[in-house]
Amino acid sequence: MIELTPSQERAIKLLDAGYNVFLTGKAGTGKSFLVDYFVAKHSEKNIVKCAPTGVAALNIEGATIHRTFGVPVRLLGHNDVCSSNDKLDVLKKADVILIDEISMCRIDVFEYVIRSLNRVGIRNKQLILVGDFYQLPPVLTPADTPTFNQLYGDRLYAFESDLWYSSNLLTIELTEVKRQNEKRFLDSLSNIREGIPDFSIFQIANRADDNAVSLCPTKAIAKEINDGHLRQLPNHKHYMASIMGNVLESDMVADKELVLAEDARIIMLVNDTGGRWVNGTMGTVTELSDNHITVQIDNGGECRVDPYTWSIKEYVLEEDEETREKRVVEKEIGSFTQFPLKLAWAITIHKSQGQTYDKVNIYNGFFANGQMYVALSRCKTLNGIHTMGNLIPSQLMCSLSVKNFMTTSIKDSNSRIKTILEEIRRQKIDKICGCVSEVKVLETSLNNALIQIRDARNRFTKVTTSIAMQPHINNIENERRKVANHYEKGVQLLQLTKQEAVGYEKDEEIEQMLTKTENAIKNIKQIQDTIDEIALDAERTLKLVQRKEDYLRRVEKIKDCVKEIQSLETSINEALTKISTEMGLFTMDSKSNAIQPHIEFIKTESEKVTNQYEEGMQLQRQAKQEAVGYEKYEGIKLLISKMDNAINSIKQTKDGIAEKALEAANTLKKVQQRERRKKTTIILSIIAILALLYVVFVRK
Repeated sequence: MIELTPSQERAIKLLDAGYNVFLTGKAGTGKSFLVDYFVAKHSEKNIVKCAPTGVAALNIEGATIHRTFGVPVRLLGHNDVCSSNDKLDVLKKADVILIDEISMCRIDVFEYVIRSLNRVGIRNKQLILVGDFYQLPPVLTPADTPTFNQLYGDRLYAFESDLWYSSNLLTIELTEVKRQNEKRFLDSLSNIREGIPDFSIFQIANRADDNAVSLCPTKAIAKEINDGHLRQLPNHKHYMASIMGNVLESDMVADKELVLAEDARIIMLVNDTGGRWVNGTMGTVTELSDNHITVQIDNGGECRVDPYTWSIKEYVLEEDEETREKRVVEKEIGSFTQFPLKLAWAITIHKSQGQTYDKVNIYNGFFANGQMYVALSRCKTLNGIHTMGNLIPSQLMCSLSVKNFMTTSIKDSNSRIKTILEEIRRQKIDKICGCVSEVKVLETSLNNALIQIRDARNRFTKVTTSIAMQPHINNIENERRKVANHYEKGVQLLQLTKQEAVGYEKDEEIEQMLTKTENAIKNIKQIQDTIDEIALDAERTLKLVQRKEDYLRRVEKIKDCVKEIQSLETSINEALTKISTEMGLFTMDSKSNAIQPHIEFIKTESEKVTNQYEEGMQLQRQAKQEAVGYEKYEGIKLLISKMDNAINSIKQTKDGIAEKALEAANTLKKVQQRERRKKTTIILSIIAILALLYVVFVRK
């Protein structure tokens, strides 16, 4: 679970509630962390993130103000406003406009932004501005100063615009510094931030620390230091960046042409995905190749560094394929590929804003408001700071307008915030109370359902018929389904309650309501489990009764089959008796025509018996089919045994009848053969007599 400082908790409550906020605080108080936390927490919203510079925009994974609002690269007048329909469509769809490093945003750019938002309905959007006006002011070149002064007078900062106050911004100051943990150091930085000289704790260094980055007030000093060190090293190697698409000079985090040599001091510009270094890690070049650079990380190992690609983005509208709803999405419009490091014997204080270092050499010559404070607050510890000369009070500059604004706006906002937070708390409590009430209603409903289910269950036993049981079973199942839906709804209400309680975990009233909700859900779960057990028992009882009924039904069917088989057995036995009687009505001495009617009768009875046997076999198969699954039941075992015995008896009788029929057929056949032989003998005798008579006649 993410732990927030007390001031971060106050801020996130206001941000979550949708208030327009100016989020400020000393260096290291976690402004960027809180912004990332808010954005991740509200991923369902269309959040447009932007910043005045390319580097600042890349740090928040957003776009520059100039790309987002179509800001012309010139001084802006009081009537300038975004005219790009595409950009206005994106802004119209946005739920939240988040601008980081607002202290670097000049008044003319800020007013242009607000006027553009007014065109798309700023009242429907949440405005979040992040930055520290005690740090470096917006850039204004000497060439632009006369015209700028004619338009805006001595106003430079965004907060000096009337549009700042019409935006209803609450100033929230984060007060707990996370970056440094030395109280005396923190107190000194706090004084210097507000323009109060407090230099006694800073030690003057005899010479620069070779392993520290030198923070310089001007580009000229930084370039002189870097060039001087680089000239002392042989075999310089040049690396040109690869640029694709729409990339401005201000978008480039690394140098377009990177000149390095072995033993050069460098600073890393990105976080390594493997965790070997972070943005701001210092190191020394040990080897230069065409496609990679080897760096010895300070207090670490030797690492291979490959080219890195920065994606340059702007916001566009894109239609969701499923919902057809248009959402604000980031679109890559260009890319910049270079090794993610730069020479770091020295960098400008301006470039160091927003960064953190282990060791710094700080050079004098401060000339801008907040410049000294930014330089001194870049280091994690006091021991890591090496001042190259005395810190001069006259060089400690703090804008009086910034000091007055910060003091007044924080004071005014604090009184408003106290009331607002109490209102938010009451709204939270009302919502949580609503959830608790709904959960209690569900709990009551489930208790009533339990009473009904128990009543339905008590209305049948194991001796009740399944038909009589079924309406009660249906009632139980219907109530069970309702209960399941109630429980799911209860869980959703609990989740909603917990979501509403985020940030208020230590609030006693809210904690009590949350506990009450959790206890009610536990009780609901117990009721549901009890109902499930009753429903399961009812279902088991129904199945038991249905099986018993099915068993009795099958027994009756098998009994019917056995009766029919026994009837067939009796009929076949009678047929055997008849056939035996017929067999006694003729012998071998009987004439064939006298035997024939008896043979026909026997044949008919025999065929009838065969058909009855087949019918018996079919009945046996039906009975055994009915017995499937109940073979081990004693009653069915006895019936099947009785049936099998009857079938065996029928088969034996059938076989006996078949033998008698065959015997009768053989008797007829023998009688017929005898009669044919007798007839042949008579014919031959007649022929012989006739032949004899013929001979006698011829001789005469």
